[in-house]
Amino acid sequence: MASCSSSTLEDAAEASTSATKPQEDTAAAVAGDGTNADAECAVCLQNCTFPVKLPPCAHVFCFLCIKGAAFRSGRCPLCRTPIPPTFFDDLRISADKKVPSKSTAFAEDATAKEAPVEKEDGDEFEWYYEARNGGWWRYETRQETELEAAFAEEKDRLELLIAGHVYVVDLQLMLQYRKDQPARRRTIKRNRCSVAIDIKGIAGLRIE
Repeated sequence: MASCSSSTLEDAAEASTSATKPQEDTAAAVAGDGTNADAECAVCLQNCTFPVKLPPCAHVFCFLCIKGAAFRSGRCPLCRTPIPPTFFDDLRISADKKVPSKSTAFAEDATAKEAPVEKEDGDEFEWYYEARNGGWWRYETRQETELEAAFAEEKDRLELLIAGHVYVVDLQLMLQYRKDQPARRRTIKRNRCSVAIDIKGIAGLRIE
């Protein structure tokens, strides 16, 4: 991808449908056996969360980290290989988050099975942000951990680095917005795991 605007990538996951056929270069990116789940991301220097392998260079990064790199340069952060224009078109998480399906360019989220939420009266909580066309996206595990910690400390707000952009999360008004675009706001929610919610996916990745 030579260049991609933030609005284009931010909206891409919400615009895709389950009927969309993955492109050839996306299919080639599948980390099929999940073994890259313990790989270290060269961007954040942590174990990959939703690791994705770029074609054709095969370097592995966290999904949100490589999405941020696409915002900035459209190239692999390690070797500068251009990211194919179709790469973000139809990336998905398999329903059980264990085995990628044919339309999934991700290995297992190695941290997803460890719920990073506080127990309260025997219940657990997850964090969500509002989808533009209805429903909710769940935050990625590490962001969820930061949100819960800030909530427990009764902070008014915090900042999260998401896909190369700084987002402000207002825990009093329960809103999030990009620091450089404060007018574009989304509602956020701390939801009991036992309460049903219309979830589209995690961090902009649809669940099949």
